[in-house]
Amino acid sequence: MEEFRTRSLARNTVRGYESDCRDFEAWCKRPNRAVCPPTQRCLYLVDCAQRLTKATLDRRIAAVGRRHNVAGYPNPTAEAKFREVMAGVRRMKKNPQAAKRPLLSEELREILEQLDPETARGARDRALLLIGFTGALRRSELVSLDVEDVRWTRQGMIINIRSQDGPGTEGN
Repeated sequence: MEEFRTRSLARNTVRGYESDCRDFEAWCKRPNRAVCPPTQRCLYLVDCAQRLTKATLDRRIAAVGRRHNVAGYPNPTAEAKFREVMAGVRRMKKNPQAAKRPLLSEELREILEQLDPETARGARDRALLLIGFTGALRRSELVSLDVEDVRWTRQGMIINIRSQDGPGTEGN
């Protein structure tokens, strides 16, 4: 049963939650916060709201809430007062998260020209860049690919993109 519980979250999510919890613990250890009662926990998340993007803040809230639930403590993020405060914070943080600039095809060509297709490393890097670009794959999807995830058919290459929850989906 413990194995299923530990697999309930993707590795990157676990890594992010662990980082968030370390930040929370460091915040609680600052002067005047040694005990860190539930009201302080809410203050931590409000403090985070001042300096983090919406996506990172949402992950911090999830991490702190999960940590409390797993430990059997009352979850400060589930309290009505906290949710009301965070609704106000979100309303004030109306700026959309800045999207990363996409790699353009001209830039991809320049990068590919720098790689030597005669070496194993160059051939591998070229293949990964082309698959990632044409498949519009996220970094996490690209690095999780295994040889078994690629099938060749008459129509072309079919790649199984594994999801966090299961075997994934195929696309060509």
